[in-house]
Amino acid sequence: MADETDSGAVPAPERIWISPHGMAHLPDKCNHHPHVSHSEAGWGWVMWPDRKDWDLISEQRPLTATHGRTDRVARKRCRHCGSRA
Repeated sequence: MADETDSGAVPAPERIWISPHGMAHLPDKCNHHPHVSHSEAGWGWVMWPDRKDWDLISEQRPLTATHGRTDRVARKRCRHCGSRA
């Protein structure tokens, strides 16, 4: 996982998961993940996203998966995953 910067900023997540319903999730931050592998369940994901990517996900700034199901597009963030805190 990415390290914290000298400024103490929150590190970027290792990946952002994108569900078949277009919802973005962070690893280990909620219980909405499938009981089988994300790949088997048809999820997509972005590996080593920029720190700002999570905060920018919206209808206006969708995030498209680069791994797994690359047709998955997140237009909303899981509210339980919050702000990575």
